[in-house]
Amino acid sequence: MFAFLAVHAIKAQNVLAVELDNATQVSGEGEGGLYFAGNRNQQFRFSQRITPHGDCLDIVNGYAFVTWYKGGVEFRNLMLSRKNLNEPNSEWVTIEFPHKHVGIRGEFLNGTNPARGDSHNTAAIGISTIDNTIHIIYDMHSYSRNTSAPFLETSFFNYTVSMANAAFVPDEEFTIDKFLNADTQYKQNMLNNRENYERMTYPFLMRATDGSLIVRYRQGGSGNGDILFARYDGTEWSDHWTFHDGTLSEPNTQSLYGGERFINGKFYACFSIRFNVFRNYFANSGFYFAFTNDGVPTSESQWLNANNQEFDLPFQNPDNEVAPGVSIKVAEPSDDYGTVDLPRTTFDPAWTVTASGAIHFVNRVDGRNVHYYRGAEATEFSSNNGGRIPNPQVRGKMFSYEDQVFMVELLGGRVNVLTTPEGKDAWKVVYTGSEPTLYQHFNAIVEGDKLYVYLMERGSNVAGEGDSRPLFFQEFSLSTELDTNPAVVRAPDVIEIEEAPEEPARNIVVSIEAEDFDSGGQDVSYFDRTSENTGNAGYRTDEAVDIEASATASGGRVVTIFEGTEYMVYTFDVETAGQYDFILTASVRTRDDSIMDIEINGELFENVPIVRTGDWDVFEENVIPDVTLNQGQNTVRLTQRRSQSSRPDKLEFAALSTLNTNDIEANAAITVFPNPSEGVFNIRSRQTNLQYALRNIQGQLVDSGNVSNNQVDFSQFNTGIYFLELTNNANINTVEKIIIK
Repeated sequence: MFAFLAVHAIKAQNVLAVELDNATQVSGEGEGGLYFAGNRNQQFRFSQRITPHGDCLDIVNGYAFVTWYKGGVEFRNLMLSRKNLNEPNSEWVTIEFPHKHVGIRGEFLNGTNPARGDSHNTAAIGISTIDNTIHIIYDMHSYSRNTSAPFLETSFFNYTVSMANAAFVPDEEFTIDKFLNADTQYKQNMLNNRENYERMTYPFLMRATDGSLIVRYRQGGSGNGDILFARYDGTEWSDHWTFHDGTLSEPNTQSLYGGERFINGKFYACFSIRFNVFRNYFANSGFYFAFTNDGVPTSESQWLNANNQEFDLPFQNPDNEVAPGVSIKVAEPSDDYGTVDLPRTTFDPAWTVTASGAIHFVNRVDGRNVHYYRGAEATEFSSNNGGRIPNPQVRGKMFSYEDQVFMVELLGGRVNVLTTPEGKDAWKVVYTGSEPTLYQHFNAIVEGDKLYVYLMERGSNVAGEGDSRPLFFQEFSLSTELDTNPAVVRAPDVIEIEEAPEEPARNIVVSIEAEDFDSGGQDVSYFDRTSENTGNAGYRTDEAVDIEASATASGGRVVTIFEGTEYMVYTFDVETAGQYDFILTASVRTRDDSIMDIEINGELFENVPIVRTGDWDVFEENVIPDVTLNQGQNTVRLTQRRSQSSRPDKLEFAALSTLNTNDIEANAAITVFPNPSEGVFNIRSRQTNLQYALRNIQGQLVDSGNVSNNQVDFSQFNTGIYFLELTNNANINTVEKIIIK
């Protein structure tokens, strides 16, 4: 029997290749960057992250420069580290400045609260190659030098600049002396003496094509601020010019959330907006796009929108036309993908523009990742949500390399790189870190065919502990290679219709809603870390398991807040003993390392990976093939291994296995050992020219190739259950369940 199957035409294409070249520790032995461990409004406001954060990384002339604050909270000094990337095995050289992070509204300075930090006070760095000076603008969050905070008189705006030609001196000469001016001061509170530098936040320093620097910051507050630019020409800083005027009359008072970047000789601005009074959306809304062809932008530069229509600066509310018949608004994701009356977007958009002109945006609306993209030859933007779209919640960075768009994430504490061909929505993972160190925060930058990632190690979150964490730096090589396993290109790309064999329908013999666990109570049929059902679904309210309503879940309900060490037990009957597929339908929002222990009739399947769905209300299947059920009573126990990393929806057993390990195993005479293994498996077979395909527990291909020297090596992959398919030229094959421990 045949059926029409809609598939997307996929021609041979390249894919990004990412290789880790080197990893070093930035902070010295026993030293680390500042982190606000503890509790909100006690040890910090807004966020715990301050290092690395903001525009804290620059790569130029084969040198890496990073800024940070020294941990713990009793130190808080501004720090600058440099590494010569041209010299193999070169060391990091660090300068410690006297300036200490001022805390919330300067509370560290006046002693009213000596231990509450402000994560907005980032330290931006930029190197001007006109005169090889180092510029750092830092530690500010809309501060004024008025009577309400007189202790900020010398710290409301902080700027440090080196002497000329100091950026690339030998390591032994890279000292704080290079930052002292004629008055033996290393810091000043202005760029020039003509402008007002009060109430500045989020400084960024960007190098223009001639080596000069462009500074960008917000003057004003959240939802009520202007975006200002100025230029350093190798001699002095210019006066400001206004990019966006956000201090309007209500209800139009607003500010921009996003950023600007030089890419391929042009200067781009991509952002969302936040109104002072939330109107149709909570926090941020919209995607907006503008650029100038000037490699050295000035107040007189001509700006254009995505359709190359011209407008002048400053512009005001970008929801309106910025010139007659000219709009810079690309889309309104909250309208397209919002799920509530006041759609919520609290992050800056991640974005990039490729060399050929393809444009990509990623953001998150109501807990769903959304991707807007336009190919170089297209005139309209397309969009999708869910799937493998990267998550801006982890503050991912998006870049382009040749015809590839890619985004760097930090998932499960490790660097993760996802890529899609430009102008497409076909994301796939091309790199996942495997080092034992787990990381908390990062920043990234691309220079040429290199990717550089600046990271902070994870640590304790107990107040007074973990407020000093080691800092690391990773160097990657970028290239492209032929993609032998392209990701599916999703609509709205051109669809072709092909004939394909119709797969037999699954024969589901058992189906259990996850919320229908056994009766018996705490420590018998379940274990829950809280004493109440906090899911508010009005179902089994006398039990402690948290059950939540979900319009997309089977039965309209789902188990939520399923935390580490919690478990649920299910008892059921089947008429016929035998081998079945076990299918767990669940959702995972952000984690690629979500795992469970699943015990079926006493057989324990450890560290079963639960597929990341990108959204709590998007559910996918996780299959363990070929499990044994008894005639009559059977039991399943689900144990969560990582806190809040999945939401179980339903459990099923099917009589049809999509990966049948008995197909040709007897004839093939193939043995795989040892099993389990730490990753290296031996293959004993009478067959020759064996090829292998390694699939994860969801059936997704993760590796393939030829068996060499009767052995395969999967030690680079995470621990868990996999399926190894072995095939030769005569099409004799087998499928073995293997465990990487």
